[in-house]
Amino acid sequence: MEVKAYEGDGLSFNTPSQHRPENVKFDGKDYPEEGSNGGQGPAISARRMDEHNLTITHKYNGKVTGTEDVSLSADRTTLTITLHFTGRDKPDVMVYQRQ
Repeated sequence: MEVKAYEGDGLSFNTPSQHRPENVKFDGKDYPEEGSNGGQGPAISARRMDEHNLTITHKYNGKVTGTEDVSLSADRTTLTITLHFTGRDKPDVMVYQRQ
């Protein structure tokens, strides 16, 4: 996974297995994902919780489908992403080490 600055006030997460990057801004507003229009289809929003943590919310047609809790360790070497899907009890947890 590669993480880069996005439009000055956000981040872009690029995972090689995905076909497109996940771009977020930290203003809490919903932004249509690629391929959606006029509030229909997939949308994404993000909020910075503190210096090392943020929450990304995924929606489809205005309804929450899941959230991602993204945490960067204090030494900035470990990125942990916890995926919570609507309707599932157990989250998926992914841990990345900086190379």
